[in-house]
Amino acid sequence: MKIEPSKIERVLVVGLSCIGDMLLSSAALYNLRMYLPHAYFTIRANAQVSAMLADDPMWDEIKFYDRGKPNSPYNGWRGRVRAIREFRAGKYDLIVDLRSTLIPLFMNCRYRPLWGWREVFLPRKVHEAERNLYCMQTLGVPLRSRSMRLYVPGDIHRGVQRELAPYRNKLVILNPGGRAFKRWPAENFAALGRRLSERGYKIAVMGYSAEEQAAAAPVLASLPEALDFSGQVPMPVSASRLAAACLYVTNDCGGLHMASAMGTPTVGIFGTTDPWRYGPWGNRHEIVFPKACPRSFCRDEGAKCPIGRDNCLKQIPVDDVWAAAKKILAGSSIGCDEGRK
Repeated sequence: MKIEPSKIERVLVVGLSCIGDMLLSSAALYNLRMYLPHAYFTIRANAQVSAMLADDPMWDEIKFYDRGKPNSPYNGWRGRVRAIREFRAGKYDLIVDLRSTLIPLFMNCRYRPLWGWREVFLPRKVHEAERNLYCMQTLGVPLRSRSMRLYVPGDIHRGVQRELAPYRNKLVILNPGGRAFKRWPAENFAALGRRLSERGYKIAVMGYSAEEQAAAAPVLASLPEALDFSGQVPMPVSASRLAAACLYVTNDCGGLHMASAMGTPTVGIFGTTDPWRYGPWGNRHEIVFPKACPRSFCRDEGAKCPIGRDNCLKQIPVDDVWAAAKKILAGSSIGCDEGRK
């Protein structure tokens, strides 16, 4: 299906629920925006994604849509019907449903591509950002940029850079948060922080959500000289802090993709999730995973994992992450495309 720009005045994007997943679609959406500069773009998204996009001028309208909460008005079949009615009332010419549902089939749009078909025709190992770019190409959208987009207002960015100027080229941010089974042990993060601190780097510990703040607490307690970047600050502030770092070491979580979007060199720690599909995109990076486990990236639930899903990341020694960090800091880390060969 090829879209005709002259026939499109209103575009609806149904957003994803996770910050990381939304960022992995941002390059594709930005190319669509550049292809349709005259069109009115609306995105339906949950609260956290809406907060991330709130200042971005590429969106003309941001409206609430969340199926992830128990009391959401969009849950169940009645919720689906409600969503379809609301979407149809917008009289859009193009719908891009990033959730890969069948909702486009019930829309009154001129163009109603099904995003989910890519799972059938594209190999599983193709990176998620690449999959989204490919889908845009099938619509006839030229690719002018392959970079992820995370908009930060200039005044916020400059303010954070001034605040962190004393640590220029020496700031290393650690993020021990993420879902429980995706967390490298807090004591390992603390040990890594001590090694970096001994070599003159300024350590900061990040944690955004309440769950991530809880994960950051024991690391901060072990590193009394570290900067405390835990706590809910505006998303542009977190992004600007990442941009100021010379290295970001993180579990598999939304912050990993924020760092990619800001161009921050990153060490990503992975276990059950496949980093070649969901890992860093476009920035200098290193991937660390439990080499001793033959089922790395298995995505298995705990019952199927021979060592137990919660034990997966415990198999990664501090020395492995330290070696990856040293490669980044020495400037010899791999690039995005090279890393997936």
